[in-house]
Formats: sequence, structure tokens, C-alpha cells
Amino acid sequence: MGGHWGFLGGSNKGQLGGFDQSTLIDHGGNSYTVEAFGEFSNGGNGVPYTEFELYLMGMTTLSSVSPFDGFQEVSSQEYNDDYSKITFNSALKTSYTQSSIESTLGKRIPSHLDSQKDFRALVLAITPSDLSDEEWTILDNAAIDYGEIGSNENNLYNFWEATNGKGTITIGDF
Repeated sequence: MGGHWGFLGGSNKGQLGGFDQSTLIDHGGNSYTVEAFGEFSNGGNGVPYTEFELYLMGMTTLSSVSPFDGFQEVSSQEYNDDYSKITFNSALKTSYTQSSIESTLGKRIPSHLDSQKDFRALVLAITPSDLSDEEWTILDNAAIDYGEIGSNENNLYNFWEATNGKGTITIGDF
């Protein structure tokens, strides 16, 4: 899998890429179709974390992770006319279950009961020239939005929303 998910299913499209498992169609002969997705991300904060991502973060139990499939040796990727679906061939399909995840990764330590759920972050702007007042305002507002607890009522998820209300992040305030 590496640092991003590539052709990995999940409870939805993941923050680190991957497709929505519920859209997978197996045509037989190593041919599959899924709704279009990103191999490395799915629009940044445009999607919530998957059940598996939440488990890896320590936000939830392994028992909350639904089975999903992953594909390697992917070839012949073709999008349909409106780019809403991708059909691909894969010589290697692996099905992941709660049992196979635990046997591969071991028990999660710390458990979801003891893992960190509240984070602090610092936002830096590294640029070759000074930011304009307008750019600073955009950056400040994005940071405030991302750290908000509760629905931000826009098309991007803040951290609290993306974790299903299980995690928070405070930007700045050190």
C-alpha cells in the first residue's frame, strides 16, 4: 500500500486515496469497475476518513471496520465517457477482514480507548515572497474552519467532521 492507498476499497473514498468499496463490480476474469477515485487523495478534505483510517488513527475499534478489497498489479485503466467510473484489470486482489488486519498489523497499541484524539497544530506559510493581506485572511480562515468543532456547513470537512466527531484539532494557541 505504501503511504497512500492506491486501489484500496473502504467505507467511502479515503483521505489518502482509495475507492468506495460499495461501488465495486467484479466482472470476472480480473476485470473490475468502481466509481472514479484518487489513488493518492480524494480532494483533500472533501471526504471523511474511512473506517480503516479511523481505526489506524486510534479513533475507533477494529470491529467497526467493514471488509474491503485491495488491488495490485493494476493494468488497463479506462474511464467511462463522463469519467464517473473506472474499469481496470488486476492480477492480484486481496480481501481484508478484521481478522486479517489484526494478524498483519497486530493489536493496535494504544487501543482506541487510550489513543490521542485531541491534537494541536501550527500552520506555516513558506513562500518566496510575503503573503498579501487577502492571502493571510484566506489562510487564517481555512485554519479556523479546519479546527472548528461541529459542522462548518461547507463542502470541505473540518477535522472534527472528518473523524465523525471523534477527534479535534486546535490550530495555533501555543
